[in-house]
Amino acid sequence: MPIIGSNYDKISVERLKPLSGELKIGSDLTITGVKFEKINVGPEEKDVLKVSYQFLVKYEPKMALIDLSGHLLLMEPEKELKRIEKDWNKKQVFDDELTMKLLNNIMARTSVKALTLAQEMGLPPHIKLPRVAAKPKDAQ
Repeated sequence: MPIIGSNYDKISVERLKPLSGELKIGSDLTITGVKFEKINVGPEEKDVLKVSYQFLVKYEPKMALIDLSGHLLLMEPEKELKRIEKDWNKKQVFDDELTMKLLNNIMARTSVKALTLAQEMGLPPHIKLPRVAAKPKDAQ
């Protein structure tokens, strides 16, 4: 299933109060909608499926919030797109393969963006970053 486009619809980061005490950082990714759209591909219009999402990073207790909302565009034969939309409207889920592809794509985009926004706002990262550590002298 080719993902042919991806855009943010909303980018918001706010510090609600000064960071202090024990800080808990959590993230949440939610698919918020699926619908058909037409896009121009060369001289013709094609049907695509627009998958909307919201990615939140919460710094608790209510100290800061990063909200990234956007969408992906999926292109497949119309019959397959209709099946995906029907499954979503009926059960609010995708098949396992599509779920993994969508979530991995969204997480790759939003995690990097949220990391940059957190850095610009002086917030700690929401994901564990790699660290370099010195070897003990006796281990060399």
